[in-house]
Amino acid sequence: MMWVLAIVVAAFPTATGPPLTHAQLVSRADAVCVRYTPRLASPGPQGKLGDPAFDAAWLTTFARQRRELAALRPSTTDTPAYGRFMAALPPVANAFRNLARSIERGRPVHTWAPLVRRRTLAERAAGSRARAVGLRKCFASAKAPSPEKPPTGRDNPPPDKDKPPGRGKSGGG
Repeated sequence: MMWVLAIVVAAFPTATGPPLTHAQLVSRADAVCVRYTPRLASPGPQGKLGDPAFDAAWLTTFARQRRELAALRPSTTDTPAYGRFMAALPPVANAFRNLARSIERGRPVHTWAPLVRRRTLAERAAGSRARAVGLRKCFASAKAPSPEKPPTGRDNPPPDKDKPPGRGKSGGG
């Protein structure tokens, strides 16, 4: 029971007011994520990952999102899962920061691969923990990518839809 209390104190230092019902928590947390998704895609200054102004703006915007999420007070039944979700957010910021610094310092592209992988894994973990709470809009794009369709072209033409299915090895029939 003490570890649950420790999670509550560490994860929700600014949470005030009565606890939210599960539906209220999901609705409000998803609303925060919806509000911040476009802001994180374009956090302010024109630029891209690796531009110091862009990177600083992204980290500031992400910190604001975390504070708004931390201000929500979950019910006692949602506290453990929401605490795990909140605990998954600092690794996302750290992974972004490490990747951005590497790019800013002009490191070779092949050195970024592990940093990109860490950021992707951190975002997937946050998305997985968000889904465990019931959130659908937080880190929604962090889901594992669906398998790609085979490319079409001369080497791999699309199947002919008018053509009947071929027979199997047994001759079918």
